Amino acid sequence: MKIGKNIFSIGALMSILVLAGCSATDAGADVPVASYPVAENPVFNEGTTMAKLAENGSIRVGVKADLPGFGLKGLDGTLNGVDIDLAKMIAAKLGITADTIEFIETPSKFREENILTGKVDMIVATYVINDAREERVAFAGPYYPGGSGLMVRADSDITGIEDLNNPNMKVCTGIGSIESQFIQPFLSDSAEQIVEFDSHTKCTEALKNGQVDVMAMTDATLLGLDAENPGLYKIVGENFHEANFGVGIQHGDTEFCQFIEDVIVEAFDSGAYEEAWLRAGLSSEKVPELPEQMPCK
Repeated sequence: MKIGKNIFSIGALMSILVLAGCSATDAGADVPVASYPVAENPVFNEGTTMAKLAENGSIRVGVKADLPGFGLKGLDGTLNGVDIDLAKMIAAKLGITADTIEFIETPSKFREENILTGKVDMIVATYVINDAREERVAFAGPYYPGGSGLMVRADSDITGIEDLNNPNMKVCTGIGSIESQFIQPFLSDSAEQIVEFDSHTKCTEALKNGQVDVMAMTDATLLGLDAENPGLYKIVGENFHEANFGVGIQHGDTEFCQFIEDVIVEAFDSGAYEEAWLRAGLSSEKVPELPEQMPCK
């Protein structure tokens, strides 16, 4: 049978929450894990990505494993966060159970490569949509309307982007992230000021120990890190660049793109997305509204 349109509206509010006994905002703590109703024997057009994945009974998803709120590996090895839950929602609509999803840790610099080489079927990893990336891969969504922002130590005098026009001010970004590119006009000497790391954890540690003065990341990334480390850091100023998150897939797969966007819309409409956001320990005051979905191409 075909997948019912209201599978999440019925099931999302009855999600089974398995409490791991730790606060969602405790560093490295386990957080509640959600399960989603899995479609039984869904039918898709022959030859589509959906049909192939449903027949295989598994899906490979590129994710982050070091990002609180979106993709973080707990003490028991379980991945949790908004991105993880969205991947489970998509898989459930394909008739794929959460335990047969193959989550592949994918640092920012490997996201396009992993899609192009077929190492993953999709990327759900705080993947910012931009023109340069759309030349190589396609995006479904967006599922998060955000931007690039700044985070500093709690005792810092930095108040916003205008304070970074100083050659002695060190700015941490992720290798392969858009922030390395878009923050440059605001700096006095970008080559000297930008310090890049291959993980959010290393960047956070560099900020904590004074190696850098500020972190430039997506605001969603900063929200998660701030929630995980209460009192240590603060988010300052306005976003300096628009940064909407999408699900990365192969170019030209418009049917898979539309399928994913339908899941995203339903997740927002049913409340499943908001549940995932709050379960991840993110601020109830920052729950996003459904962004306008892009045309699939």
